Amino acid sequence: MLLLTAAVVLIQVRTLSLGSAAAMGPGYFPAVLAGLLFFFGAVLLVEGWRHPDQRVSLGALMPVVLVLGSIVAFALALKVLGGAIAVLLVVLLSALAEPHRKLGELVLLGVIVLALVWLIFVVGLDLQITMLPKGLLS
Repeated sequence: MLLLTAAVVLIQVRTLSLGSAAAMGPGYFPAVLAGLLFFFGAVLLVEGWRHPDQRVSLGALMPVVLVLGSIVAFALALKVLGGAIAVLLVVLLSALAEPHRKLGELVLLGVIVLALVWLIFVVGLDLQITMLPKGLLS
């Protein structure tokens, strides 16, 4: 899968200017990432050939599903519910990937991340992010 992804990215990047490390073009970073994907894919392929009797375990899929689901939930909630609720949602859902968390810890983590997001993006960078749902303060 890694080799296939690297091949697709390299095919897509071939029309873009690569530039150099000092003056990167639009295709430089994707090409470097595709090269890394190809390298890791080749290493895994060789290791699979060297040790065909060892099976790869997928492990626990629930933490992966929770983290990826939290990213999707953030993307869907950002415009509708505003940045504050979307940030709290992504923090709480992704934190559930680690078992034995206390609700107080999750709420404190959410509030700290929300404060940092507000300070960095709204105050520091002056980005026009709607932090509350539309119509809430009207």
